Amino acid sequence: MKEYIRVGTEYFKEVLCPLMSGDNMKSLIKWNKATIIDDFGKESIQQIKKYETFCTFPSHINYQREINNFYNKYEPPSYSINEKGSWENIKFFLQHIFGEQYELGLDYLTIL
Repeated sequence: MKEYIRVGTEYFKEVLCPLMSGDNMKSLIKWNKATIIDDFGKESIQQIKKYETFCTFPSHINYQREINNFYNKYEPPSYSINEKGSWENIKFFLQHIFGEQYELGLDYLTIL
């Protein structure tokens, strides 16, 4: 019953929708209470986690799915953050962003 939640008075099922890239995207789809009961029995409704409403609270460092009984719709990144990036990767990214004005871009970032 982990994949089902109730937000307010509505029931949802957490599913992974396939993407053309081959990846999956987590999605919440509305689900009917009667269908859950038909599939799993009346007692299953009591096992479903209940939330007041949705919220969006982005955080990469201290991510929480539930905040004060609200369901956080923000999804954490699917990759781990590396605090020690290589200068070559950063330089490549900045050259991509600033293009021919790379030096001016470095000045801009320094002034910021």
